[in-house]
Amino acid sequence: MIGLFIFENIRIHPYQYVWFNLPSRAIDLTKKFELEYQGISGKEIATHVSTLENNNLCILVNPMHTLKPYLTNKKFTCFDTWQKIDTDYQRPFLAVQHVRNLKKGKSFKCKKIYETSFKLLFHKKKFTTGKLLRCDK
Repeated sequence: MIGLFIFENIRIHPYQYVWFNLPSRAIDLTKKFELEYQGISGKEIATHVSTLENNNLCILVNPMHTLKPYLTNKKFTCFDTWQKIDTDYQRPFLAVQHVRNLKKGKSFKCKKIYETSFKLLFHKKKFTTGKLLRCDK
């Protein structure tokens, strides 16, 4: 049991192992608990964003420090808060959906272009930890 616990901790790194990982194999707890409350997926999303063409796109993300320091493509210079996603903010733009906004439904004219996730041992369900959206006109 200890060996499996250690192996699973290494496998889902950098996400921490929490008490409800075991019951989540039988019960869908993702509707009641947040999976990504520290913004860890921001680093992986930033790696993907760095491979994209800029095309003068702004990135909506909250909190900003979960993405901005990890961008290797310094062509992205426009950033704003996630809360503006459903306003009349100038489109097109990218939006990072993670942390507390991960459970929010799909926003108007936005499509998922990238997703971060992990799986637990002996479990079929994929746990989504972050999404990158592109929101067009």
